[in-house]
Amino acid sequence: MNHNQYLLQEILLNRVEGLTWYYFQVDLSKRDLLDSPMSFVDLAVKLKRNKKGIWKHKGDPIEPTELFSIVSRFLRRNPEVATVVLKRIFDTNLVANKAAIEEGLLGRLNLKETKRRSKQYDKVRKKEYPIRSNRKYVILAEGDSWFQFPRIYGISLTRDILNHLAREKQFLLKTLASAGDWLSNLLRAGDYIEELPKLNPDVLLISGGGNDLVGADRIAQMVSVPSHNVRTEEFQLLMDDLFESRSGAPDFKEHIYKDGQKFIEEEFIDFLNIVFIQYYLLFNALTNMDKYANMLIFTHGYDYCYPRLKTRGNGLLLSLYEKLSGYGGRWLSLPLSTKGIDKEADQKAIIYFMIHEFNELLIPLAQNFKNLYHIDCRGVAPEQTDWIDELHLKAGKYKMIADKIKACILDEGDLRSQSVIPVIDKVFSCQI
Repeated sequence: MNHNQYLLQEILLNRVEGLTWYYFQVDLSKRDLLDSPMSFVDLAVKLKRNKKGIWKHKGDPIEPTELFSIVSRFLRRNPEVATVVLKRIFDTNLVANKAAIEEGLLGRLNLKETKRRSKQYDKVRKKEYPIRSNRKYVILAEGDSWFQFPRIYGISLTRDILNHLAREKQFLLKTLASAGDWLSNLLRAGDYIEELPKLNPDVLLISGGGNDLVGADRIAQMVSVPSHNVRTEEFQLLMDDLFESRSGAPDFKEHIYKDGQKFIEEEFIDFLNIVFIQYYLLFNALTNMDKYANMLIFTHGYDYCYPRLKTRGNGLLLSLYEKLSGYGGRWLSLPLSTKGIDKEADQKAIIYFMIHEFNELLIPLAQNFKNLYHIDCRGVAPEQTDWIDELHLKAGKYKMIADKIKACILDEGDLRSQSVIPVIDKVFSCQI
């Protein structure tokens, strides 16, 4: 890691006095700032370290949007820095390695499911040759378990989004999705880049970020009991500004958001900054390639999950699933309880804040990149009975999401005129 790469880490983590940027401060419509002529090298020479080891910016003030532009261009040439920054946020060496859900027996089942869907794709492609005459839309999907939920000995507890989309006769679906995929791994591995020129798809589906947050108890590192949460004055002011910017929006549950926000540590905001800049670099690269100028791209930001200790269902399959997956509160309820956050209302409020911000992070990207659509799933599963576990929906709820994606692909109901497409008309909160 050279000197400028180290400085990039410090700026990404907002550790340089006089330089700050946060995803909610970046205005992607300000093209003049995004096209700033200043290079990272020009910026780096203005950074000085004092006797206490603190880096300070000695130049003229730089707006967050311009700083974001300078940093993102340098990060594009040094993508490995994002992985190092995530390690620093989580204080762990687990980032960019296999997620727990990809290892052991469940990992083998997940790999088997990936092979099964790949064979299904090859079978359809061969049977319906020439493809473009029989299948109007070629779709490439990359992401996590909302796209590919692993089967247990040929049986699944739900039918995921891609399961529903694969039933559409006009779609030829190629999936690279994998339960437990991490956004950082997804972008670093670049599988989608290898497949894009092979398929020249009409549609790219992206589902990522959820496992980055909840895998390996990482959610516990981003929260603390308010009485133990010693916030700096600067961070508290930042949280106050964020709350004010969100207030007044339709269907925004201010009291729940505020209740959840008081548990949030700086690490969560740092994490969202990295997610935002990674997504930005991905979409900026794709939309600037002439060959993919007309390709439709879809993201989603999940729904308000339900922390709980038990999955929904009964019988041997459920028991086996819990043992293999490590569910039963492992991803949300137990890590939060370990930090002393035991009350159900507090746990739900934290999830409300996190899911709300994850969606709000993705929305400006959709609003500023051509042919990029954000599917807003918030409110699609308002009842605990809509979920099979802490993270995954029942088949009917996934179908609602898939149907909205399908309608946009087929250009039904003028959906393509919208950059943000809600699955339901109203966004409800989880019931608290």
